[in-house]
Amino acid sequence: MTAARDASPVVSCIDIDVPHGTRHQGLPSDLYAITVYCDDELRCSEEGEDFVPEVTVSAMRTRPGQFTSSGRGQLAIALLAPEAMTAVLRAPLEGLVDCRVPLAQLCGMGAQRGLRDRLRTAASTSERAHRFQHWIGERMGARSPLSPAQRRVSRATQLMAQPTAELTTVASTVGASLRQLERDFDHWLGVSPSHFMRLTRFQRAVKSIAEGGSLADTAIDCGFSDQPHLTRSVRRLGGETPRFFGRDSSAPRAVLADRLLISGPPGVVFGSAGPTARGEAHLVARAAQA
Repeated sequence: MTAARDASPVVSCIDIDVPHGTRHQGLPSDLYAITVYCDDELRCSEEGEDFVPEVTVSAMRTRPGQFTSSGRGQLAIALLAPEAMTAVLRAPLEGLVDCRVPLAQLCGMGAQRGLRDRLRTAASTSERAHRFQHWIGERMGARSPLSPAQRRVSRATQLMAQPTAELTTVASTVGASLRQLERDFDHWLGVSPSHFMRLTRFQRAVKSIAEGGSLADTAIDCGFSDQPHLTRSVRRLGGETPRFFGRDSSAPRAVLADRLLISGPPGVVFGSAGPTARGEAHLVARAAQA
């Protein structure tokens, strides 16, 4: 296996100005997100939520999620690989998948209000991003050492990011049986090891397709057995055929942390700072046609 991926958190500050009822879609991803709503007028809700967002934790998304946004303001978003999220939260995410919860539910109201106040009082966007990075660094550096199970999960997720990764080899490398690894993943990440691997492969594939990669080459490079296997997998997870995510498609998209994270119906336009954004990103949307 090749070297493990860079799991450094990616912080972006996103400016939003959208009419009431703007719709967009979050795509399945192997990343978690901590989102700070820096302005009171800004709202973004997902079906089933019953709280006013201040700071939210987005669990791993295994299927497309439908969101409705309104208002004007700025979001500060930290995208974290599982190994980074485990170190930041130190809280098990068992049962939390395809949902967003308040940060207070996992870390307490003091942590939620403290982070939001710290970011809202920043004098500039760059300072806001810096403060967010500093908060993440504080939590990663000031906590007690990870447990053996947390270390196994963190190491395994890095190994699974490789296109040629095999579950049995990963389990052996981290010193666990497949069953033990499944228990570790379910407890700390809320998903199984096999599902996590499917998510990493899905993101790798749609990102390649969005950048103009052919379906045949993408299938080979991303570890699919053949092009039909790629098509079935992308449709199953993303709800669309691979060509929907292609470079020439009219479907909107936003790319952050080297992931294709946002899509939606024609009529909604997204722009981003690119696949390696680490300071600022800008998102502009207009309401979808009825």
